[in-house]
Amino acid sequence: MTLEQTVLAGLKANPNVESARQILEQSQLNVKAARGSFMPPPFTVRSSFSKYSLSGDVLTVDNLNRNIFNSELKISQPLFAGYSILNNYLKAKIQADADNARLNQSRLDLIFHIQQDFLQLLKSREDLKTVSNEIKRIESQIEASNDP
Repeated sequence: MTLEQTVLAGLKANPNVESARQILEQSQLNVKAARGSFMPPPFTVRSSFSKYSLSGDVLTVDNLNRNIFNSELKISQPLFAGYSILNNYLKAKIQADADNARLNQSRLDLIFHIQQDFLQLLKSREDLKTVSNEIKRIESQIEASNDP
């Protein structure tokens, strides 16, 4: 494997990077939820149906057969919430930025360690070749010195 392939494989398989990525996704969803607080809440529709209405009318047979429908539509939005909606949104954005920085930091740390270990492996392989060649040279010198 090349160094680039090793780094890519490490980024895909590392649980710390995956955990940081999931935390970032959750923070981004929190920003969207906080942004939704700027919109008015869903309105409420209430309706009721009364078969018999006796309010204010003299009780007669005609009054007992009347159907009464009532409907109500209610929409509310706080005019001033003391900047709490804005503060919650800004806190969510700052948290998302911090989580993004943590994700980038964990990626960079992982890449650094992978590169460091990869280069140490290459150095160890070269050292092994050097030592193997040195052993062969010494063995050939011993054979040459034993032949009178």
